[in-house]
Amino acid sequence: MADRRARLLRPIVALAALLGLAACTAGVPGTGEVVSVSPVTSAPPSVNPEILQDAGGPFLGQSESEVAVGFMNAMNTGDVAKIQRWVMPQARDQVAGWSTPTTTVRVYSVFEPGTEYVSDEDRRIVPIKLKLVGQLRGGRDWYPASGDDLLSLELEKDGADARVAHPGPVIWMRDVNFSKLYASAELYLVPDLTDPTPQLAPVPVFVPNGVEGDPKAPELRVKRAVELLLAGPQDRYSNLSTAIPDGTQLDDVRYANDAVTLNLNRSFTKEGGGSGQLRIGQLVWTVNRLLPNASIRVLVQGRPLRTVGSDQFPAGRRWNRQNEPLAEMWPQRSVEREGDSILFVRRGEIFSIPPETGQSPRPMELDAPSPKAAPTWSPDHRSMAFLAGGATAQALWVESEGKAFPATGELAGKLSPPSWSPDSKRVYLVLRNDAGARLLEVNRRTMHKRFLTLPPLPSGLQPASIAVSPDGAFVLAVGDRPDRKIEEAEPVPGGQLFLGQFGPDGVIGWSRRQIAPGLGRVFSPVWVDPVTVGFIAETDNKDDLGKLWTVKSDGWDPTAVLNNSDIPIGDIGNHLTVDPGGRSFIITARSSNGASLWLVNRQDKSASYLTLPAPNVFDTDPSFASR
Repeated sequence: MADRRARLLRPIVALAALLGLAACTAGVPGTGEVVSVSPVTSAPPSVNPEILQDAGGPFLGQSESEVAVGFMNAMNTGDVAKIQRWVMPQARDQVAGWSTPTTTVRVYSVFEPGTEYVSDEDRRIVPIKLKLVGQLRGGRDWYPASGDDLLSLELEKDGADARVAHPGPVIWMRDVNFSKLYASAELYLVPDLTDPTPQLAPVPVFVPNGVEGDPKAPELRVKRAVELLLAGPQDRYSNLSTAIPDGTQLDDVRYANDAVTLNLNRSFTKEGGGSGQLRIGQLVWTVNRLLPNASIRVLVQGRPLRTVGSDQFPAGRRWNRQNEPLAEMWPQRSVEREGDSILFVRRGEIFSIPPETGQSPRPMELDAPSPKAAPTWSPDHRSMAFLAGGATAQALWVESEGKAFPATGELAGKLSPPSWSPDSKRVYLVLRNDAGARLLEVNRRTMHKRFLTLPPLPSGLQPASIAVSPDGAFVLAVGDRPDRKIEEAEPVPGGQLFLGQFGPDGVIGWSRRQIAPGLGRVFSPVWVDPVTVGFIAETDNKDDLGKLWTVKSDGWDPTAVLNNSDIPIGDIGNHLTVDPGGRSFIITARSSNGASLWLVNRQDKSASYLTLPAPNVFDTDPSFASR
């Protein structure tokens, strides 16, 4: 830990380098790799798994290793008939089961065939070592993974040729092939059916992509996504609801000329099902996630509707998610407005600055004790929550209409940065002390305080911080070992990243595994949008100064936005937030003359300064509850 403390505090880049970057726009190389993995090279010379990508076959006289590689490449196609050619006749029925829509697919990035050997049971085995990426369960839900796995393929003779005797219970597929065969989609469910301003909650899933170039492929994707939507909330999204009545089924879907027609059964028009806007909104947003420009028309038993639901929502027209009032159903943590600003801390005091280069910081005049930390605007931008006090006892303070007042007394232990509810009515934070970790809720208006349910994380980890999602249905939690000593050089909690279901009485449950495995120690997770998470991650390598990542909330597609070795910012620290418009990340950059804040554009990855470093001045805690 001493190395880490030294690394966090040491100067990295001279001020001249920072100002040089400020004079020009620095591009960041393109991203998109899930995890960089060095190809393995210990495979037998006659087998090259990087070249043999379903090259046909099997062929006469192939060795056991060649058959094993052929079988792996055949699985990459997802074509059951091709896979069956590589297995023994008695195993073909087992492979046929992989054609079901709910089959499990285990995904890897690289595989390495080893040298075949004879087991103690006199069976011929070809070991296959794989670098794991994750797996698709139930044909819909993604679960990330990392590390290595070993697949021991048993081969037998089918006449004169070797074939795979026991293909195993699941199909294995390389990540590049998986991305071609499956499409990322989102189902739109409902966090609160009683909300007078209907809101949706996006749920990331996967659907079959269809054959490339097939004009029917878009219909296939839409059909599967709508079927999953009509099945209702399940598993890790069981805390959500749906306004679509039970028993609603999709009879037919047609897509042509950027128009989608969904033909449902009569159950869709059941009375007593609540908001018709929610029913139509769930369907339209789910389809538009796959076909953004399409207009959607809903039929019931082949006939157009006039209205639907208790609110008599006009369902007879064609809808797109950009049409009002459906556009307002997208959950946003805040709306960009004139006068928006980023909050940050300098020498224990809070400053604000517009999220644009060339602006001057303005101190926030607050009658509150110092040092102050973790300032966070409420989503409606009418209040600010922040921490005040020393390292052993802190209090939550709330500022509203220019006046600051303590929302809690001093609490012994360590408080996490505050996180607001999407409606700006409540503040949440984690208190850690000798009694463990507890989740505290504070009502902004009444100052009523209560501790909520906070179940333990998997593997005995303890929540160190949380961030509430824009739809209020989920939380991100950084988990750490309860006995880990918190260093002064690490004021931001770091650890493993988990997704939790959130309800009125606290956290309902956690994802069984972390959602960003293999990327290192995670800091400052933020909701970039309702399905995208941003965070800083550092590995155990003392020379790794950290990376800025984004990932889907289910753990799919971790993408490096910024590696501080790419551009001369230096150590980007472990503080992160998003600007009010959601267009840029705000990070810290340490230099020999101090530390400053930088903007990193989400689209082109360009970086520009927000504040300039000054001698012995450190800008920390950039915070804005925009997402």
